[in-house]
Amino acid sequence: MFNVLLGSRSIAQRLTLVLGLVLLISFIGAGIGFVGLNRVSTQSALMYENYLTAERYATEHYRLVSRGETRTQAIALSSDPTLGEKLAASAAAAAEASAVIIKKLEPFMNTEAEKASIRALEQTRANFLASRNALTKAKQTGDEETAKRLYASDFQPAADKLLQATLDIVKSQRDQMDSAAVDLASTNAKARTSLVVFALTSLGLAVWLALALGRSITVPLRHAAEVAEAIAHFDLTKDIPTSGTDEVGRLLTSLNGMQAALLKLISEVRGAADGIGTASTEIATGNLDLSQRTEQTASNLQNAASSMSELTGTVKQ
Repeated sequence: MFNVLLGSRSIAQRLTLVLGLVLLISFIGAGIGFVGLNRVSTQSALMYENYLTAERYATEHYRLVSRGETRTQAIALSSDPTLGEKLAASAAAAAEASAVIIKKLEPFMNTEAEKASIRALEQTRANFLASRNALTKAKQTGDEETAKRLYASDFQPAADKLLQATLDIVKSQRDQMDSAAVDLASTNAKARTSLVVFALTSLGLAVWLALALGRSITVPLRHAAEVAEAIAHFDLTKDIPTSGTDEVGRLLTSLNGMQAALLKLISEVRGAADGIGTASTEIATGNLDLSQRTEQTASNLQNAASSMSELTGTVKQ
């Protein structure tokens, strides 16, 4: 796959592409980390802004109700008929604060169970206030027996129900916080695992890319060096591939051209040497023939001279 991707590209393009892939892998890793951190941040914000805030409101409401119960108990059991009037301002402030807290709680009650819990809280609060007002009125009129009876039969059960309804909301929010904490821990673990897996995968891919890039450059260069060394030792029989279009491919093409030119030169020199050898042979043959003819002519001349000598002798006689 790497050869298909980079085989026809120049070395500079290969380096650029491989470095670009490494940078892309780095950006992907950073993106995975960012997404994981963003998810953790979102869940943390949800846990704080929703569950923890609602739990604090509900806890504050429980504190107000508990103090209101104690205050009303003091009014009901006290022998001072004016105590209700003395504590009326603080009771009204507590009731107003309770109403404000419930209004603040309502936006956080999103599920059907939470909406049912807030409705139950409002209903039990209404019963609590009604029984408290009836008890306080009886106390103000001096009806001690009725006040004590209302405290035991109406107010105390209403207060217990209101406290329990408030505790239900507190428990619900705490349970959701615990669940969110588990989800947050799971998200953290998944994010860490994803980053580790991605880091190992990226490392393996980077090593593979580096090795493949090195092979794509060094193998052709090694072959080119072998060809050049063979040519230096007058071995012109190497098969040189010329299909590459990168720098090394062009180098091999040049070496192939040089080898072809040397082969042509050697062939021409060999042809010239063969021609010179043939001419030398022909000259030697001609010289031998000339020598033989010269000897033959000399022999003929000697024979002719001998014949002339004999003829001269005969004439003299």
